[in-house]
Amino acid sequence: MAVIYFIMIFLSLIGIIEIVSYFIYHLMSVKNECSTLLITPINSDSDYEMIIRSAMEKAKWMGTLRPQKIVIVTDGVNDETLKGIKAMTCGYEYIEILEKKDREKILNLL
Repeated sequence: MAVIYFIMIFLSLIGIIEIVSYFIYHLMSVKNECSTLLITPINSDSDYEMIIRSAMEKAKWMGTLRPQKIVIVTDGVNDETLKGIKAMTCGYEYIEILEKKDREKILNLL
């Protein structure tokens, strides 16, 4: 009988903790909607696959501050790397690939 009471108290505590964490999350979350831009540089020495996956995961976990657009700025990458970057990002309309020489386009996005 004591085991059943222990389980009931334990589950009640878990429920209370979940309720409190829910309220804290909503109290601490940003109320106004704002657009953000995540700019990620990639050069010929970098591991572009890890960088792109990291940027996509960051965007996924930013919550209400989730970026409207991810801009990948390439700096002197070879054709094979550029093909790989385009292949990884082909299904994501919120990811844009720009070269470093297109600085004006990057500034216009801001």
